Formats: sequence, structure tokens, C-alpha cells
Amino acid sequence: NYEEKMYAAGKFPGGFMKREGRPSTDATLTARLIDRPIRPMFAEGFRNEVQVINTVLSYDENASAPMAAMFGSSLALSISDIPFDGPIAGVQVGYVDGQIIINPTQEQAEQSLLELTVAGTKHAINMVESGAKELSEEIMLEALLKGHEAVKELIAFQEEIVAAVGKEKAEVELLHVDADLQPSKKKSLRQLGKKKQKLNCFM
Repeated sequence: NYEEKMYAAGKFPGGFMKREGRPSTDATLTARLIDRPIRPMFAEGFRNEVQVINTVLSYDENASAPMAAMFGSSLALSISDIPFDGPIAGVQVGYVDGQIIINPTQEQAEQSLLELTVAGTKHAINMVESGAKELSEEIMLEALLKGHEAVKELIAFQEEIVAAVGKEKAEVELLHVDADLQPSKKKSLRQLGKKKQKLNCFM
């Protein structure tokens, strides 16, 4: 979860509505952006509920709150006893005046021909979100590679903190589906699919 508070920017709701309501659309999209590189790092069969809640306490318009939240989410999971196969990190990449910029400022982002978010582990990229104004494949590839290099630096910093904390991971029983049940499961799904097709014919 990702929550933005107006007091983070020194503003306070006034008038009739003195309390902040539900998360904005941007906050919801940011929460999904953080979730996508983190979710694959849990072992298959892990069914324990995990909540990571990011609250923006102080806002700097020239720094990326979503990327800081992604870093914090990964670090919190990494230093806990939760079986998380991280850490991960993410950066934003821009392209201004022929130069690739890591985590551009707001002014640079407004001039940028590229709006790229790269996240992953030290071994590989596992999440990309991008928008660009007809840039070449060579520039896009360079942006991805430089973004991943920046990600590796952030992960190295996290690893130092994790080593200093030194907390062992808890042993959790993973849920595995019996391989003998796979054929019957597929058969049941096919039957449900056929029933749904028949139902759609009458609607």
C-alpha cells in the first residue's frame, strides 16, 4: 500500500473536509508499481499474508517518492524474518538533451523524451514501465542497462544494512499442489469452460 499525506508537502485540508479520503489514483498506481517487482520474490507456495504500507511523511518535489517507497519496501522485507528472496530496487530513467539521466528532477522529467521505470534484483530486471517519444532501440537498451546498474548500487547498499541487522529468515511451510491432482484439475476447468460457453449462448 502507498499513502500520500498532504502534510508531507506542508499542506493541511481545510473547510468542511478536514480529513483525507481514500488513496488517489496516482497512489493506487504507485502501490501496484511497487508490488510488481516484489511479488515474484516470494517463494511459490508461500500463502502467509504480508502487508507493506508506505506513508509519505515528507515530500521533496525533486526526489521520487515512489522509488524511495520501493526501496523502503524491499529493505523492510529484507531485514525482517519474512522469507523474501530480495532485495530489489527501482529507479526512474529520463533522456534529456541526448543524455540518459537516472532519477531526473521534476524539471528534467518535464523536458525528458523518456519516462522509464526499471526495477529488479542485482541479477536481472524484473519490471519495466515506459513511455517514450519515438526513441531508437539503441537508446532504450542503453537506458535499461544504465537503469539496472543504478539498481545494483541501491541493492548493494541494502545488502550492507541487511548484513548489519543479521536477522535470520523464518522457516515457513509452503503449500504445494499434488501433481496427481493436476489432470483432474485441468479436466474440471475444461468442463467449467464449456458450461460458461453454453451459458453465454443463451445470454
